[in-house]
Amino acid sequence: MDAQDDPRMMTLTEGAAAAVEATAGHGAGQARAQVPVESAAAPRAEIQLANDGLHENIVQTIAALAAGDPSLYQRGGELVSIVATEDNGLPIARPLPLAAFPERLARVATFLKYYKASAFSNAGWRDVLPPEVVAKGIHARGEWPAIRILASITATPILRPDGTILDVAGYDPATRLYFARQCDFPPLAATPSREDARAALATLAAPFADFPFASEAHRSALLAALLTGIGRPAIRGPVPAVVLEANVRSAGKSLLAKCIGQIITGSGVSAAGFPSEEEERGKTILAELRNGLPVILFDDVAGSIGGQSLNRLLTADVFSG
Repeated sequence: MDAQDDPRMMTLTEGAAAAVEATAGHGAGQARAQVPVESAAAPRAEIQLANDGLHENIVQTIAALAAGDPSLYQRGGELVSIVATEDNGLPIARPLPLAAFPERLARVATFLKYYKASAFSNAGWRDVLPPEVVAKGIHARGEWPAIRILASITATPILRPDGTILDVAGYDPATRLYFARQCDFPPLAATPSREDARAALATLAAPFADFPFASEAHRSALLAALLTGIGRPAIRGPVPAVVLEANVRSAGKSLLAKCIGQIITGSGVSAAGFPSEEEERGKTILAELRNGLPVILFDDVAGSIGGQSLNRLLTADVFSG
């Protein structure tokens, strides 16, 4: 009997179509994410402003940001910070708006301007607010030496390219990932056995025992989806999308997608629409990628699936709008 004959059956296949997982990157019990506290910031720097020294002032201020603001990262040509969200609990990478930038600069540096002697005061260096020209120059630069690059955010342990496990909360220089731990995970054996692998497989498959897959082949695609998300940082280049389809409504496609996202992210996944217009589709994909989350879910996809933007997402190493 195939899926067309049984209204309860659902198919899950790997291929290039409506994405549960995309090239954007990579659980356990539900809990509100806590952004771990990074190492203590360095003391505030003193920066002496000069009319003919704008480049030097910008370089000095970037160095002060790198040393004094451990919550600041660069991602996709933007300066971002990691903030907790209320919708699904997983922190996201949020671009730092220019209006908020002078406050950031004031936290890490004291800016000094030299004043000549006057009838009311002596000559000397005095504190001033961060100069607007410095703030704008840094914000628009596009790359910032010494400021850490953020690839993505994960709430679950993941596999590094060298085969080791990232299980320490905070920023990981080796993968450029930020591990926002949301709950405790059982310790992993340094050299797992075949029995350990079989036990892990049974644990991973247990939550999906009652889903009505059309065949064991479709159930194996579920496993591929889960392992792709968990092992995404160890994979160079693009990975396939995962398509969920069924022959009737209310078969459980959205629930299955959210369960996959829950395990990969540790916090669930917010669903995005799949616009019919190519231009809007590209904007939606770019907005989802900017959040820095490891899974993108397009739900309630109607009509044909594809388009230039989705093709680029699934085949290119870099996506730009």
